[in-house]
Amino acid sequence: MRGKASVAWFSLILLAAATLSPAVAVADEGGPFKIIVREDSLGPSAPNLLLGDAVRWHNVDDRENMTHRIVWDADGDGLYNGTYDWDSGPLTSSCATDENGTTDPDCNVIYEIHFDGTWGAGTYHYCDILSDGTVLEGKITISSETHDENHNSTDEGNSDPTSNEEEGSLSGEQAQGEGDEQNWLLLVAIFSGLGAVILLLTLITGKDDSLQEEQVPADSDIESIAEEE
Repeated sequence: MRGKASVAWFSLILLAAATLSPAVAVADEGGPFKIIVREDSLGPSAPNLLLGDAVRWHNVDDRENMTHRIVWDADGDGLYNGTYDWDSGPLTSSCATDENGTTDPDCNVIYEIHFDGTWGAGTYHYCDILSDGTVLEGKITISSETHDENHNSTDEGNSDPTSNEEEGSLSGEQAQGEGDEQNWLLLVAIFSGLGAVILLLTLITGKDDSLQEEQVPADSDIESIAEEE
């Protein structure tokens, strides 16, 4: 019974450690990672992706005369017209077509960014500005690892060609993110090691108890020995 209980406790500890460890989201094979733009939320709002992935925002807010605008201010000037800024323009939930089946080229439902060189590894805090003035915030973290042909990962440096100031900011945020990941992995290792120690001690204690029980003679054996004497 003790052996079964120790195994159960060990399994629970490993399960807790796995639950605490951070997960890396993966873009759909052959397609971009999708972020759904809703009336009052972005989902997911803070994905962790790999260098080389693409992200596509898809507006599904079908309220009348309501648009969303995905923006990121790379140079911090308060505008979104810089070389490396993001500005999706107004995103609607659908685009009407005329009698010829032609869609207005200025009408957009989706916005897509590729993190493959122009935007490198780092953390991007962006905004979704609604036409009624509401602002939703999102975050995308891009790891310096990238997909190879076998869907494995290889290390690559930050290839963001923006200003040195921006590169330093992104590198610092990236280092912080990698440090947080290492801390989580350390916690997982600690939990696993603790579980192994508990299991070992429980097995040793159970074995000692079994040996003691075998060595202690039964009452009937004691009486037999007394009568022979």
